[in-house]
Amino acid sequence: MPTPAHQLPGGPTDLNRRVAALERELRELRAARRARHTSLDVDGALRLVDAQGNVLTEMTSSFGGSRAAVAAYEERSERQFYAALAAGDLAFGIEGMRRQDEGRVAFADLGDRLELYLSSGSRESAASSLMVMYSGTAPGSGDSLIDLVTDKVAVGGVLTAGSIAVGTTTVTPSAANIPTSFMVTGLNVRGSNLRAYVTAATAVPGGAGVTGVGATNVTSGGFTLWVTRANTTATALYWMVIGQ
Repeated sequence: MPTPAHQLPGGPTDLNRRVAALERELRELRAARRARHTSLDVDGALRLVDAQGNVLTEMTSSFGGSRAAVAAYEERSERQFYAALAAGDLAFGIEGMRRQDEGRVAFADLGDRLELYLSSGSRESAASSLMVMYSGTAPGSGDSLIDLVTDKVAVGGVLTAGSIAVGTTTVTPSAANIPTSFMVTGLNVRGSNLRAYVTAATAVPGGAGVTGVGATNVTSGGFTLWVTRANTTATALYWMVIGQ
């Protein structure tokens, strides 16, 4: 039968060693969980600050008059730059700027489509540069759309689009001074309002050379090329079809 003696440590120093080890483990646990330069504000904001007191990141329920989960700061030239993250909304700006002056990446559910907004913001009354990406323009359409609202768009590479088709077709006139046609097929130009543009690759337009080119019967699948020459020399025609 157990007696009180069975509850005693193994030796006179065993209990002291166990208590010392427990205290050491508690100190290590506290040190590991302690965040340096962190403050909890009375308004419920949790801020991470550096040794100089600069706010690096802030977790709060309200930032700049709007609901934001995380805000990060950086001081440059006596101005405070920030990035604020909320549900479906990431904003960039300078402290004190108007809401419409912020750069934004936002996501919206509009019922018939989901939209992703990318905006650089604006300066005072200037129009902002904005890109709006739609996952679908209308129910069942399956279309994807990118709207660009800006005064300048620069593409550092080859621009391709489903609403534009370009090519070169060589046509040999059937007779001098008689319009000759050629069907261009195999296209798949997006859009409902289609236009075709044609020009001849020639160094002798008019007179003894090419006297005219044209296009008719323009559809999303193709169109008819026309060329008239003063002779029957084979002529390369550059063309482009654009849909709107």
